[in-house]
Amino acid sequence: MIKRKVIVTTIGIIILLAFSMAFQAMLAGGKEEKKEAKVEESIRYVHAIPVKYAELSSPINSQGRVLSKNIVALSAEASGKLMSGKISLKKGARFKKSDKLYQIYDKEDQLALRASKSEFLTIVARMLPDIKIDFPNVYPTFHSFFDQITLDKDLPALPQQDIDSSSKFKTFLATRNFLNTYYRIKQNELRLKRFSGYAPFDGTFTSVNVEVGSFVNPGQQIAMMVDNSRLEIEVPLEAKYIQWVKRGMKVSIQTELGEDLGVGNITRISPFVDAGTQSLSVFVGINRYEMPNLFYGQYVRVVYQNFTVKHVMRLPRSSVFNHNQVFIVKDDLLIKKEVEIRKIEDKDILVSGLEEGAMVVDEPLVDARENTKVKLLNSATR
Repeated sequence: MIKRKVIVTTIGIIILLAFSMAFQAMLAGGKEEKKEAKVEESIRYVHAIPVKYAELSSPINSQGRVLSKNIVALSAEASGKLMSGKISLKKGARFKKSDKLYQIYDKEDQLALRASKSEFLTIVARMLPDIKIDFPNVYPTFHSFFDQITLDKDLPALPQQDIDSSSKFKTFLATRNFLNTYYRIKQNELRLKRFSGYAPFDGTFTSVNVEVGSFVNPGQQIAMMVDNSRLEIEVPLEAKYIQWVKRGMKVSIQTELGEDLGVGNITRISPFVDAGTQSLSVFVGINRYEMPNLFYGQYVRVVYQNFTVKHVMRLPRSSVFNHNQVFIVKDDLLIKKEVEIRKIEDKDILVSGLEEGAMVVDEPLVDARENTKVKLLNSATR
């Protein structure tokens, strides 16, 4: 019985030892496989093209805003209650040249002016008999002047030639208070005209600051208005491109979506650079009637004619990083190189500064590092 127990115990120990040795061997094998996996080097696949320079044609385009050549502040020139004219005094209202835009209440001033003209008529009527006797040569002229005076119209022009013909006659007029009364009435006539505002051009109200019925004072701004018939486009252009842009040059005008609107020409270029944007303002003149769908305040794209840039190659903008660096592939390794940026387009960039024939990566590489081992993909497998 004891012998049997010893045999069973010995067999159990042998089995445990066998399992232990097998488990250790399995662990050792796993470590070797992991060690071999660490040694294996990963390879990245990239697409690259050979550096080849040429003379390339490249457009210049900028976004600008449609402005008016005439932007005028409509201000009151007299004080009183504001009344509407022929046009509704509202934002967006259109008007024609010479339309009455507003009226300031002036009934009292009109009556005062009529009273002054009535007094003047009395002065002239009393003068005519004396003029007929003492100055018969000027009587017909002054009688005609008297007949032309009406209370509803401006005073007629003075017969200045007859007045200056004789110092004696001029003294006669001065003693009768003729000249002083005449010029005071003419001054009041001009003042009364300031109670009305008329449109200087065909245009639109872009803003209205005072409601009809409000009291206004001289100099108070009533509204802002723009000339719809004389539009232009202000386009900011980077200073580095100004060498290609000249006054009188034809440009294409497009919507922000790229739809053609028409053709304009450069009328002037600002002689200074904006400190904030480092750009100059280019002004493009347009024919409003050829482009009826162009409106004041609208943003448009201005495309200048194609310009030729020598000894450059075109790369996607996404392939350039750190402002002016690209990857080239040399001996199956990624190498950083700096390029000279000659011109930036919407999606591409024109560069030089790389050795011709070198393979430059023309795609964005995420988390790529220098000296990473790579293999090239040709165009068919890209």
